[in-house]
Amino acid sequence: MASLEEIRVPDIGDFKDVEIIEVAVAPGDSVAVDATLITLETEKATMDVPSTVAGVVRELKVSRGGRVSQGDLIALVETAPGATHFYVFNSTMTEVLETLYAPIEISLDIDGRNATVRVPGLIDSKATPIIDPNSGAEFRAGFALPNGFQMTSAEIATGSTQSRAGIALDLSASHAHLATLHMNQDGVIR
Repeated sequence: MASLEEIRVPDIGDFKDVEIIEVAVAPGDSVAVDATLITLETEKATMDVPSTVAGVVRELKVSRGGRVSQGDLIALVETAPGATHFYVFNSTMTEVLETLYAPIEISLDIDGRNATVRVPGLIDSKATPIIDPNSGAEFRAGFALPNGFQMTSAEIATGSTQSRAGIALDLSASHAHLATLHMNQDGVIR
């Protein structure tokens, strides 16, 4: 199911009741992230107000000559459903926890199949090469998803994760895959 995102006037400083001198979109238009929706003019400057999402303009809530202030609704933009794996994962949840903002420490060597991710006090995760049980040597495996919605390829590793955040985990000698993600709000960039 598609989502309607509200696009609002961002922080425009101390200005209030600013005139809209141009409306660059109409209902039905496709817009990209950072595409200009409207242009505002104060006594000091003109400024473009961009879209914060990609999608199709479904409703326009402003018109040329109108006036807006910070936080006013500009448009409703319909975004593509299921374009990223984050959307798909979220759609399977019965409860979505509050977003936490914290520093993340990351070390990543995809070809070497070594990685660490640490959010102090919340999560510790580590990936190491798979070890062949017969030879004791590192074993390399990976996969390719030429049309995958989540990535195009990944290296497989042994993973361990301890989480003390909203979802407690204690995984040892589990699965991990390491990938470089090239994506935007519309999915994987090919």
